[in-house]
Amino acid sequence: MRWRLAAAAAVAVLLTALSIYKPSPPKLVAPVDIEKLAELVKSDPALLEEAVRFMSELGINLTLRAPPKPQPTAITISINASSIWAGDRVLVTGVLTSRGKPLAGQTVAVLIDGVPAAVTVTDSRGRYNATVAISVYRPRVNVTAVYLPLPGSPYMPSMASAHLSVLYHATTIAISAPSQVLWGAPLALNITLDPPAERRINIIVSNATKSIVLSIKAQGSTSVRIPTGNLTPGTYKLTVYVPGMGRLGPASATRTVNITAERPIISLSAAGVGLAGFLPQFAVKVVPAVNISVYLGDRPLEGPIPLDTPTGWAVIRAVSTPSPPYASATASAYVFVINPLQISAVIAAVLLAAKLAQGRLKRITDLVREVVEAAPRRPHSVVEEEALAVLARAFYKLGERSGLWYSRKMTYREYASSVEPYAKDPVCLWRVVYIAEKAAYSPYSPSAVEIREAWVCTERL
Repeated sequence: MRWRLAAAAAVAVLLTALSIYKPSPPKLVAPVDIEKLAELVKSDPALLEEAVRFMSELGINLTLRAPPKPQPTAITISINASSIWAGDRVLVTGVLTSRGKPLAGQTVAVLIDGVPAAVTVTDSRGRYNATVAISVYRPRVNVTAVYLPLPGSPYMPSMASAHLSVLYHATTIAISAPSQVLWGAPLALNITLDPPAERRINIIVSNATKSIVLSIKAQGSTSVRIPTGNLTPGTYKLTVYVPGMGRLGPASATRTVNITAERPIISLSAAGVGLAGFLPQFAVKVVPAVNISVYLGDRPLEGPIPLDTPTGWAVIRAVSTPSPPYASATASAYVFVINPLQISAVIAAVLLAAKLAQGRLKRITDLVREVVEAAPRRPHSVVEEEALAVLARAFYKLGERSGLWYSRKMTYREYASSVEPYAKDPVCLWRVVYIAEKAAYSPYSPSAVEIREAWVCTERL
């Protein structure tokens, strides 16, 4: 009792002294709670420093107890078998202790090759047990028991591992399918499994943008006809996968299939000169008779030439709608558009432009043919054809300016290098060349955004 009174008196003296150093001392009411005073002092580093200094001057020894450190733990693991067939279960047991004493009511997780498989709680003797199904098809798996205490727990984590041999029957799978199929026709696939047990078979036909996923049940061998109408022409990866089932292991097989398409033949002819606000003079023929759309530049042309069309060269395009087994095809022709609302020159200049249009039309038509035939393959889509048409437009402008005209004997880059000094924007020139090369050489077609960018670039040349 006396030491409590002495401690209270010391604290009272301490707070009185601290009030001299602190402009706003803590306010306390009787009776004084020693523990609250200690917490108050420890919460303020400056106040604690003053308290330690003052108590040192008074000769009072003050000891602050640090929180206890987490205690180490140990966990053991035992499996009731050294090997097991896939699909069966094993019993995993062990003991969780801390400094030799069992830990009861603690959560232990069991992992199979790092994947959680079971969660259990230790009993009063620190023992745990869990029955785990083995569905991993590998010759040897790692079984791990992990103890992860909750935050604030007085114990440290621990873990233990053991190895388990897994037995299973290997599955072999053989598939046969044509390397090429016409768009819209079914893809005939034959599958053979060994052992010939009834299994779930997953079939995937996919590329970077499209895919078909099928799941069937079969025993031994089966034939599947996969529709291709909702795909697009191109190269696809065919994957057949059989997941593991009980004692039978998984298996997979792949091959490449090319979905091809036929192309309609489109011919388009147009008058050399068109007048904004009036119907353009052109003729289109397509074999076989598939649906087509006509565009002026990148806008649908369904009547007269729009009045906001600027005076100058424009491209009329006829584009067929893709429908199995026919892919999209396109044909284009150049027309010199005269817009009376934008022309301030005399009628003689208009007549002169019309006279020159025929010669220019022939030259640019020949240039388009040279650009297209210089490509290692014919364009596969509308955007690829338009990319080459934009390149021809750019080469035409630079050919008029330099007097050097493009020939298919030159690569796109060789010609671009020779006329680059005549380009007002060389960066735009090489951007148009890059987009055209993507259409002519790459398996990936230019995007609609890149095509618009190329048209804009030709105006800056």
